[in-house]
Amino acid sequence: MNISFRESCFIKKLPNMEGAFGYLATHKTLTDGTVIKVINNLTKEKESTIRELIGDKKIEGSGYPIDEYKVDNKLQGFIMPYYPHSHTFDYIINRDMFTHSERLKASTDCTIQLK
Repeated sequence: MNISFRESCFIKKLPNMEGAFGYLATHKTLTDGTVIKVINNLTKEKESTIRELIGDKKIEGSGYPIDEYKVDNKLQGFIMPYYPHSHTFDYIINRDMFTHSERLKASTDCTIQLK
């Protein structure tokens, strides 16, 4: 998706979703269930990773990138599925929300998907 800088005023931050790499936003043209991950300080390495992930096979039920997000043809982040009741990894780790065995199972599940 590529929008003009003038259109970018239709983007809004979603509450409680700021992260170290940027924030999630919405846009009037996006379908329900998708959001934009806007990345602060987008390096060439991050750009390369985004393009690689978009070209890869999708992982069902994951926050995998669906498409590039550009403003005036400049990559700013990516479009991804939105899970309104999910938490960031940092939030989960730092809040002790789960038992040790639940964290171990989640780690194992992630490792299997990454494999």
